[in-house]
Amino acid sequence: FLMNEFSLLFSNNNSKTRINATLGITYDVRDIQNSVYAVEDFFTTALSTEQPYIGSVITTPLTYLDSKQQVFSFLGRFNYSYANRYVFTASFRRDGVSKFSRDNRYSFFPSFAFAWNLSNESFMSNIDFVDNLKLRAGWGQIGNHGIRPYGTISNYGISSDVQYGTPSNGISIPVLLNNIANPDLKWETTEQLNFGLDFALLSERISGTIDVYDKTTKDLLQSIPIPPSSSERNKPPIQEDWKDLYQKLTF
Repeated sequence: FLMNEFSLLFSNNNSKTRINATLGITYDVRDIQNSVYAVEDFFTTALSTEQPYIGSVITTPLTYLDSKQQVFSFLGRFNYSYANRYVFTASFRRDGVSKFSRDNRYSFFPSFAFAWNLSNESFMSNIDFVDNLKLRAGWGQIGNHGIRPYGTISNYGISSDVQYGTPSNGISIPVLLNNIANPDLKWETTEQLNFGLDFALLSERISGTIDVYDKTTKDLLQSIPIPPSSSERNKPPIQEDWKDLYQKLTF
């Protein structure tokens, strides 16, 4: 496991405006290998069960399970505030992951947000019962690479539930296809548009938040199993879209 991060910060503030910016790079490497070997029906426990050759039945032959992935990201964020009334935020990410094929490895995810603090406007100064009133709006995208490494190629495994005898009194364990190759897999993208209102009234005796958003997930990554009786154990990971509408009122 290896992770490196580098960031560059900028800030410029005066009596009315505040500007802050951040640029960063992250690099995440994970190289994991697990080994599995299982036996049963030990003919003696005098040497303890830590000696696998004593087991007379091999239920899982020696298997190595590799999990390697690399994630490289370039990211940035910009904030601008004027007179504590208007706040604008823009951010972006360009992410790359080794799980996908070379043509689909990188994707770009921007986001924007704006807030208007109406309670600090001059036309609100004579409205005494309003302590705080802020309008918010935002739009953005975020990515997900939620498949296991090597998901774009065919993967094979073993089934300890099915065993066959051999002419020499040995055991043969079948190799099964875990998933079918799908080289067209790419980043899952969730896009959201939201509007909000924050308010506090009557010396903050009444306060609340109203949020409305429309969220759509595009190219949703998922693996769909099929019946074991089929000639294919699992279908290839597929991608589809998902839409979510939501309204929230909080006091």
